[in-house]
Parts: sequence; structure tokens; C-alpha cells
Amino acid sequence: MPKKTYVTPYDIIIPVHNRHDCLKECLDSLFAKTNYPNFHVLIINDCSNDIETNKYIDTLKSNPKITVLENQANLGFIASVNKGMRLTNNNVILLNSDVILTRNWLSKMHELAYAKPSVATVTPLTNNAVICSVPEWLAENQFQSTIPLDEYAELIERISFRRYPFIPFGYAFCLLLKREVLNKVGYFNEKDYEKGYYDDNDFSIRVMKSGYRHLLDDSTFVLHRGHMSFGDGLLRADIATKNYNTLIKTYPEYEEFYNRYISSDPLGSVINNIQLHTAYLNGKKNIVYIVDDNRAQVKDQAFHDAIKEIREDFNLFLLTKRNKRLFLEQCIFNNRQRFEFGINNDKTFVEILGVLIESLHINAVHFHTSLSKMGGSFAGYDGVHITRGGIGEYKDFYNSLTADINTKGRTSVNLSMLLKDISNGGVDPGKLLYSVIKKRSRKPSVLKRVRARVNNVAAAVRRKFTFLISNNPL
Repeated sequence: MPKKTYVTPYDIIIPVHNRHDCLKECLDSLFAKTNYPNFHVLIINDCSNDIETNKYIDTLKSNPKITVLENQANLGFIASVNKGMRLTNNNVILLNSDVILTRNWLSKMHELAYAKPSVATVTPLTNNAVICSVPEWLAENQFQSTIPLDEYAELIERISFRRYPFIPFGYAFCLLLKREVLNKVGYFNEKDYEKGYYDDNDFSIRVMKSGYRHLLDDSTFVLHRGHMSFGDGLLRADIATKNYNTLIKTYPEYEEFYNRYISSDPLGSVINNIQLHTAYLNGKKNIVYIVDDNRAQVKDQAFHDAIKEIREDFNLFLLTKRNKRLFLEQCIFNNRQRFEFGINNDKTFVEILGVLIESLHINAVHFHTSLSKMGGSFAGYDGVHITRGGIGEYKDFYNSLTADINTKGRTSVNLSMLLKDISNGGVDPGKLLYSVIKKRSRKPSVLKRVRARVNNVAAAVRRKFTFLISNNPL
């Protein structure tokens, strides 16, 4: 990302037709959550016939950060936003009045927009916008998180891979548009697309044909209620059908292009990551259970009995490795879900374990295997290039354990002791490993080295790492 700069001005265009309650929530969130200073709000009252909406809009006219325009007739979304875009020479944000914004949304989207000259638009994640939807992709999710909206958005920002994936269309519920792109491509097609629906698809195709790209900001989440613009459901369906037919007639290749994009599962890792982290927001302690990927152990009945016992009271994650893939299996309540991670040449198992401890708020690490086996399994990743401060301490610590303790036999924590320790307030992963080693070796020299490295690991674990499952360059 380039160095932060907030000199670029933005005009935030909000078309409004009734629903003053939505508009108020939207504006309250905008002024409370926007730390980007150089913006102005342009509200276009699209001939609202609701008395309360008009009264509320009148109260906004004295705000120096807001300009209000009044349509004398109901023009619809496309004509209204075009009207707003023609009145400014700045970058614009198209914002639906039924959107609730979250902390630093504009700053993050702005930085992504200027990461590369080819970026034309930026759209954030939301709960209800087809290919931008989470936690269920392509769905109209109702926001029903167990935590408040701001905390949910902060969670997504914290765990984001920051892949910033390409998307075929920018979505106008919350869409950043560069002025240079508008000057080159033009505005929305209000002649052929009545009121709204698929107008942003038409615009996005023209943008791509001009050599620009649309990106999804997978570190930013905003709430979108949806379907507030047209009121009656039958009217929405009629408009959507008519406009879709217009789009297909104009761009016959659209359906094949869109279907190929969907079938490629382009947001799979982003969606899986969010589902993984949100599933365990239940107040329970979290354990990573590390196992060898061999058939004998996986079929071991005692192992499965322990898993069955532990997953009812704790959030359990099983970590196994096969070739250059890591498999993280989530066992929460009676649900099991598996996630697959690629290991890059500059990543080691211990680095990934450190990231998991940080991002999943792991309370304990349990080795259901010998360290000698695990060391042999990951021997191919020794000597990797260390790119972040502190990560090398993981590798040194791990290598030291395998060198000093392997001769002591199986390094495993008694399950009942582990559960007891966690129930009594949680176990520091570093201290847990140290306690294991202490039981296996009484040599002061070994314990001294282990204690020093445990302290280094404990400090490194608490640092913030970003683990990229796969690279997706802009």
C-alpha cells in the first residue's frame, strides 16, 4: 500500500426516497466512523412524499458538510446519482441510504483505490450484495452476529488476508469511483436502465473495456439492509427483469463471463476465513490440537473419544499437514468444517501456528504427536526466508525442541490436565509447551535454553501477523 494521504477530496452522494430512519442511521454512522477528513456529503431528495423524511432533510441543510438537492419529480437512483456526479469534479462515493458504515471505511477504501493506477472502483464487503456478501456468498444475509456491528467489522479487518480480489462489477450500495474514470468512461446509462438494477453492471463492463479494474476491499465491512429504494417487491422484480434483459442484449457475453467467475470460487478463502472466525464467537476457550496425518492415528478410537468429549465444552481446531497443504478442521458443537491452507516457500509450520494462536485467540496448543515426528514432517521448510521480525524465534525455538527433547519420547499433554488448566483460566501456549518440556527433561542447561526461547515465543505470538493463504497481486 502507498503512504497514506488524505488530500484527495470525495463527494459522498446519497439518493433518498423516504425512509428517514434509514437515512439518519446512515448519516450518524458516516460522521461517527469516517476518519478521512476531506469529504462532503451530497444528499439528493428524490421527491420523497413522506413528511418525516422531508422534515429530517430540512434539518440537515444547515450542516456545512452537507449539501441538499431537491428533485421536483421522482427520477430514480440512476438519474439522481448522475445528477450528483455531474455537479462535482471530485472522486465520488455512491452510497445507499440503507447502509450503516463502520470505522475507517473510507480511509481503507481510498488507500486501495490508489494502490495501482488501474484500479477504477472499490467496493467493501457487506451482508447483502451478491458477490460482496458474507458470511454466505451470493446470499442476502440478515445481519445476526452474536457481536455488535462495529466489533464484527473490526474482526473482519483484523483477520483479513487483504487479498483485495478482482470483482467483475462495482456495486453501488457503497462504491468508490475515481474521477479520472468517470471522465473517460462517462456516467451510468439512465436511458436504457429504468430507475436502477443492473445499471452498475453496465457501467462496470464499460469500465473494464477501457482497461480498468474493480476491486473488493476484503478488510472493510459495512451493513446493507437492501431493497429500500423501490418499496414494492413486485415493482422491484419487474424493473430487475426488464433491466437484466437490456444488459444481456447489450452484452451477449455477460452470462458466460459471470458464470465462469462464479464457478471459479474467487472468494473461497475470504469466505472460509470469515466463517472460521465467526463460528467460535461463543465465549468458549479455544484449543489447537496438532495431529500427524497418518491413518493409524486418525483411526485411533481413543483419539476420537477425546475429540468428542472436548468439542462439547471447547472450540477445537485440528491441525494436520499433507505434502504442502495444511488442513485446519474446526469442531464446534456438533459441526465440523475443514479449511485448506497452502504453505508458501517462505512459511513454516511454526509461523503458521503462531498466526493461528494470534488470530484465533488460542488458549492452548495440544500436541497429539511426538515432536520428532512433527519435526520430520516439516523438515522440508527449514532455512526459509524470514520476512517479519520475531518469526525467526519460532523456528529457532522449534528446532531447539526437536534437537534437545526428541530423545525423551512422546511429547504430549495429558488431556484431563489440559482441560483442567484451561477451565481454571486459560493456558498460555508458551507456558504450556514449557511445562511439557520440563516434565520430560530435568537438565538445568536444557531448561534454561527452553525457558529463554519460550519467553521469545510468547512475545512473538502476541505480535500481529498477516498470513496470506495465497497471493493475489493487484
